[in-house]
Amino acid sequence: MSVWRPETVYRGVQHDQPERLARNLPDRVLVIRAQRGEVAAFRELYEHHVEAAYRLASRLLGDRTDLTDDAVQEAFVKAFSALDGFRGDSSFRTWLHRVVTRCVVDLQRRESGRSARDVELEQAASVPAPDVGDARELSHVVARALDAMPDALRAVLVLYDIEGYAHREIATMLRIPEGTARRRLTEARARLRDVLGRAGYTHRDVR
Repeated sequence: MSVWRPETVYRGVQHDQPERLARNLPDRVLVIRAQRGEVAAFRELYEHHVEAAYRLASRLLGDRTDLTDDAVQEAFVKAFSALDGFRGDSSFRTWLHRVVTRCVVDLQRRESGRSARDVELEQAASVPAPDVGDARELSHVVARALDAMPDALRAVLVLYDIEGYAHREIATMLRIPEGTARRRLTEARARLRDVLGRAGYTHRDVR
């Protein structure tokens, strides 16, 4: 992981506070303290959520893992800079993941403007048919299928089927109509089923 430190994204805080807060404070308490400018609260929020943020960004980016650090760091910079505007209408996790998702989408758009990326789904099923009892082989096929999907389809599939967000939340994160989110999920699942079928699996093999 990056050596970037969360305290680099805010200014005007008091630096004579204790280095650590009590462990296991709920996010709502940490957010309030961070909004007051407490360095330790920013640090605790970062440490509580950075691993999940990396997992989400990595899944959304597919094979573009070289962009993961940039996406996560940009997301925390934006989230901490805008923390005064957080009102608790959702959990801090959901709010942060919305920021991570938007940063990933923005990065993908910027990258697509510099280099063409059009990986065919057929590549995801080009490996020899695996032993259907081997969970590692199945995981590999699914990962390849996700990597080969268009960014827009992968994002909806990851957010709904892996992260567990509702269509309404996904629509907000991606700034698209809810109906569009539903249609993209249907298409993404169809493509995944196609790849799994050609690799010797059915959708029931995926847990």
